[in-house]
Amino acid sequence: MFKIGNIEIKNKVILAPMAGVTNSAYRVIAKDFEPGYTCTEMTSNVGLKYNSEKTLDIARVTPEEGIVALQIFGGDVEDYVNAAKYFDENSNASIIDINMGCPVKKVAIKSQAGSALTKTPDKVREIVEGIVAVIKKPLTVKIRLGWDENSSNYMELAKIIEEAGASALIVHGRTREQMYQGNANWDAIKEIKENLSIPVIGNGDVFTPEDAKRMLEYTGVDAVMVARAAQSSPWVLKQMKDYIETGTYEADPTIETIHSTIKRYIEILLKNWSPNYTLAQSKSVASQWFAKFKGASDERMAFMTAKTLEDFQKNIAIFVDKIKEKYEQ
Repeated sequence: MFKIGNIEIKNKVILAPMAGVTNSAYRVIAKDFEPGYTCTEMTSNVGLKYNSEKTLDIARVTPEEGIVALQIFGGDVEDYVNAAKYFDENSNASIIDINMGCPVKKVAIKSQAGSALTKTPDKVREIVEGIVAVIKKPLTVKIRLGWDENSSNYMELAKIIEEAGASALIVHGRTREQMYQGNANWDAIKEIKENLSIPVIGNGDVFTPEDAKRMLEYTGVDAVMVARAAQSSPWVLKQMKDYIETGTYEADPTIETIHSTIKRYIEILLKNWSPNYTLAQSKSVASQWFAKFKGASDERMAFMTAKTLEDFQKNIAIFVDKIKEKYEQ
């Protein structure tokens, strides 16, 4: 257990913010796998300024989700401060997080947000100090190691963020230029942890329970943040937690259990979203959660090309039965 500000985080595995993935319903599902906390998708400060319905939808946090960090990005310093203050006063989220790590072109180049902020340490300080001055919830910041290898200024950024008053730092062990290629630099994450007094959470190349424990032991970080592995297999969150705590973990769930989880996901989505959105999100998780079950290609295609939620649910049940037949032979 460790603390982010006054918030107790009960285990060392955190679900990362993922655009198009970690909506409110997904976070409810993820909570079953006992992460220390979960994160919203990136929430646009500029969208909030213009009262965008989509932005408010992304920012929705329900009480049943547990501890959630609401991640904000974009705009000028005033936009960051105003958005943080708004969500501090009007959100069920427990933590406010700033995205200073997103490498995608739309965010980092077009909007000069995300990892672009690593190029402007003075602005980083101004944003963090400005937010800390107006919110009561703890503030975290997620960064990369810099823009590219020639401007890898992670230690300068880490020190600025700590001095400016952030309660914790999340570090992805790559530069913006690397995107998701090559190996994450755990040595840099270790160096940051050794030189900061606030909690440091490591991110990058944590795909298995063994990876999670190895990162904790090698870098000394307070927790690991998991993205791609939890997108394809959210149950890996509990496997990681259990392995860190006990040295063992349960096998992946059966196809019947995964099917039941998808049905529950659909039920939760339909409480707040349209059938069309629910269908798109359900196809996305089904394609990934069922990926390891080979075969039944026609049945798989049928649920992935379904035009209605009703057809999707019917075809996915057929797919599951077909796979069960194959594996029982």
